[in-house]
Amino acid sequence: MTGPRRGAGRAGPAGRGASRSGARPVAGVPPRAAVGKRAAAKRTRAPAPGGRLTGRATALALVLGALLLAYAYPMRIYLNQQAQIAALESSQQQQRERIREKQTQVAKWHDDDYIIAMAHRRLQMVLPGGRA
Repeated sequence: MTGPRRGAGRAGPAGRGASRSGARPVAGVPPRAAVGKRAAAKRTRAPAPGGRLTGRATALALVLGALLLAYAYPMRIYLNQQAQIAALESSQQQQRERIREKQTQVAKWHDDDYIIAMAHRRLQMVLPGGRA
């Protein structure tokens, strides 16, 4: 690095390696002269990681919850319609089977031999000259 170093051109006694006695005090920390004897610094506890949700995580959870609720009703309608479609298709298939059965019955009744056999079985009728 060929550029000027940080703090190299500063005026005053606080050059490189000098003590910071002339610097401003940090907020909340008394200057060393006022303390007298060296007092042990109070330590504070850091917050436990993962214990609480951050603001961003909470906002993200709320947005995802709102999206979930927004999509829940249309999804319910869609699933109900799919169930109705399946029920109607099943009903249609059953009706097609009934139509096929009726068509075969109609075809049988157009046959003269079938009509004679049904008349003999159901009504005990016989053709003239036939046996009972």
